[in-house]
Amino acid sequence: RRNSLRGPAARGWGRRESARSRCYSSCAIRASRCSRLSMQVDVNFAPPSFPSSTQPIALSRVHSVTRASVAMGEADVARVVQQVEELLVSGFERGVPALQREAHQADGFLPIASLLHYSPLGPAVWPFGGVGVVADCLRARGSMVVELSGDGSAVRKMPLRVQLRNQLEFLFSDNNYHRDLHLQLLQDEEGFAPLDQVVRSYAQLSQLVDAARGPAARRAALVREAVSSSAELVLQGEEEGGRHDGGGKAPIGGQLRRMTLLEKICTQVEWYLTRRDVAGDGFLMEQLSDPDGWVPISTLCAFPRMRKLCHPQLAAVAHVLSHSPRLQVSDDKSSVRASRQPARSPARAPAPAGG
Repeated sequence: RRNSLRGPAARGWGRRESARSRCYSSCAIRASRCSRLSMQVDVNFAPPSFPSSTQPIALSRVHSVTRASVAMGEADVARVVQQVEELLVSGFERGVPALQREAHQADGFLPIASLLHYSPLGPAVWPFGGVGVVADCLRARGSMVVELSGDGSAVRKMPLRVQLRNQLEFLFSDNNYHRDLHLQLLQDEEGFAPLDQVVRSYAQLSQLVDAARGPAARRAALVREAVSSSAELVLQGEEEGGRHDGGGKAPIGGQLRRMTLLEKICTQVEWYLTRRDVAGDGFLMEQLSDPDGWVPISTLCAFPRMRKLCHPQLAAVAHVLSHSPRLQVSDDKSSVRASRQPARSPARAPAPAGG
């Protein structure tokens, strides 16, 4: 373009290009300075606040009394879940003898119907229905504090270990991990982050650990137990924390990172085939292709949890499972079984000789 210009036009074009070049050079120098400064920032300084764990969602349902169609906006769903969390966290049931008796009789679960009757939750729920409203809101929005019973009729405050596990899993989930710069700065080249620094960096995790009763070493063990029970995280390192520091807190030993997709697939199939009650799972026992305990990989890939993890790419899944020391893949790569074979299915056991 410059060669096609003559006279004043060429000189004007040259001045503009020179100014643009100086501007780019200045920006590059500033960016370089900023990158050098960012490497010197102490990641333990001013830890970030814990982000929101869920996204509001709207619901459309049928009123249980009037049978009319009602719509719950995002604010309505959020308000119901928030009120349930506040009631259970505050220990509201301890001030109502009827609720306290029901909680002791049902492993801490409170019937939602009783909660609506005795608490201020009712006015927020009745315009949209009854017990089903609370269950639908908790299923749609989720909660890291409230646990919903299997039939959706009762709720309870999650055990402390489960709350810790949920908070840590959220930190390393796709919803937070890729935007959490503080967490990524804590990690090493292999993706491991010191467990003690992770817990102390986030206010909600620190509050949960401080709420645990017992000595500091017991609280550190509780955190490690929460991570060990997770199907999303990998824990490695010291079994015990170090000596107590001046503040009376025991450091939490070990490092953790998020599982890769390959590890999640292996862990899930291992849980299907090596759990203690596999013989009591009627559906899984009926899927056994022969008395030796082989299960078709296509059947496992059709399970809901496996569908959420990966596509039904059977050859790729078989290749991943073949690297698990707890699993054995057939020669034709179509079936898998536990290395320690579970009990045989009575429906597929060979008939006795002469029978």
